[in-house]
Amino acid sequence: MNKFLTIIAATAIVVLGSNYAPTVFNHAFPRDVDAHGFQENLTVLTLDIGLAPMTELWLDEVNERYRNAIIIEGHGNTEFIDGVPTWCVYTVTHPDGTPVADVIQNIRRHEPYRRIVILSCNPDGLRLDGIPNISYSLQNVWVIPDDQLSIVQNVDRDLRYGGGCGDIFEFVENR
Repeated sequence: MNKFLTIIAATAIVVLGSNYAPTVFNHAFPRDVDAHGFQENLTVLTLDIGLAPMTELWLDEVNERYRNAIIIEGHGNTEFIDGVPTWCVYTVTHPDGTPVADVIQNIRRHEPYRRIVILSCNPDGLRLDGIPNISYSLQNVWVIPDDQLSIVQNVDRDLRYGGGCGDIFEFVENR
């Protein structure tokens, strides 16, 4: 059985930047996860242990479209940095967001060619134009992908909580 590759905690510090205290990464949980029989490996970087179950639910979804990808999962929102709206991700212990573009840039130093899939809410639909080989949603990302719910459950979720993305094929794909 294949295992997902992991990013060790020391690499997580590099990924998110050296301005973060190492204690922050007590909640950055890169971890091994069964690859559900797929031959290629995925790398999973979970920035919030509360989202760890989301990884399990999205594995087949991501692997259906992207083999050998790096998955970043974390809470996302828009921060205004120097007056500019910026899509950021968060950890439990670090409430100030890290720009998603910075996280990608730091990962690219170690993995320049692999696709990066970002499982993070992007409520303002901010684009990451000019950054190649990434996939992300232009809206909130559901914890449970659409194909794991009935049609009635999907409609109910959309009516209760508004729009969201639960299908990897709805993600923006920068080439």
